[in-house]
Amino acid sequence: MRRLERKQEGAIQSPAILFNKNSVMLPVTRQKIVKLLENLKRDKLTLWLWFNSRGVKVTDFYGKTISMSGGLYGQSEANVFLNFIKPFLEDTIVKTLDKTIETCRNRELKPEEPYIRETAMLLDGYLIDPIYRYMADIDRRIRGRGYPKSVGCRDVTDQISEMVKFLDKCKDEMLQGLKAKNKPQEKDGQSKTNIPDYKAFNLAKDPISRLIEQGESHTLEFKETLDYDTQNKRKNKNILLSSLKTIAGFLNAANGTLLIGVGDSGKIKGIGRDLSLMKNGNNDKFQLKIRNCLKDRFQPQPIGKVNISFENFRAGTICRVYVQASKDIIHLDNEVYVREGNTTQLLKGRTLTDWIQKRKRTQ
Repeated sequence: MRRLERKQEGAIQSPAILFNKNSVMLPVTRQKIVKLLENLKRDKLTLWLWFNSRGVKVTDFYGKTISMSGGLYGQSEANVFLNFIKPFLEDTIVKTLDKTIETCRNRELKPEEPYIRETAMLLDGYLIDPIYRYMADIDRRIRGRGYPKSVGCRDVTDQISEMVKFLDKCKDEMLQGLKAKNKPQEKDGQSKTNIPDYKAFNLAKDPISRLIEQGESHTLEFKETLDYDTQNKRKNKNILLSSLKTIAGFLNAANGTLLIGVGDSGKIKGIGRDLSLMKNGNNDKFQLKIRNCLKDRFQPQPIGKVNISFENFRAGTICRVYVQASKDIIHLDNEVYVREGNTTQLLKGRTLTDWIQKRKRTQ
């Protein structure tokens, strides 16, 4: 393990980071980011090195425990490993950029823009790239079962690219916010732009808001209601089926989150209309409805794979359904659904056969 640590320490000394050497903040910022990297490696990643011998038990960003027994490291387990670090990185990126602005103001360093760009470059080279390279090395060691050179190294360029895009988005939004804040005011005291102060772009304010900001994806889906038909203003079993399909798709593909009470545009709608369909409707009855569907309509039952929680906002309550991928093929009403991009697909015939064969080869 010490050899692995030394290898990764060398990997972060990227020549691409040697820029703006005269910045008074660069050494301090770099040191803080490297420390954040080492903390994430120690607390969240290095534990996976013992997967084959004694399994792994680690807490994800949302406080949920991920527990896996050793001996079987298939595609589902690899997806869990490679994806669960994402929210930790996003949270670290946003907080580090925010800290840069705060430090600039405390030190009276203006304008803040070059320091934000500098921090973003440091985050790219000293956090994002090395942490995914470190994960690829661990993944290879797990798959190699003591002989890492016997298997190829997993390509993590897509994960790196996705995280860099998130970093660029945060950086650009914060710069826009600063420009709006510093823009001269009109006579009526209002700026011509509608862009708020950069704090409005702080995606770390709460986990649900951060998820909504990301938009729908392979691992995230929004549903405005569970079974309330917004057009006909009554219960609709097809709308309920749509949510169940999403859950089944996540079970058969990779970990994912379903947010009920959020419109396609990301606007919070709440679950109030669904609760109005129930007698004395409340969160417990809402959860029970989903649990009964998991029990009665899913085979085999995804026991321990679906976590349901609620978050309250001014606009309403959101139900968060976090789904962990299953080793088994899960059927919903005797059909197989799989998450594909930001949609859920029904597999039939040759497509289903090919998918089952591919799944067996990767497990």
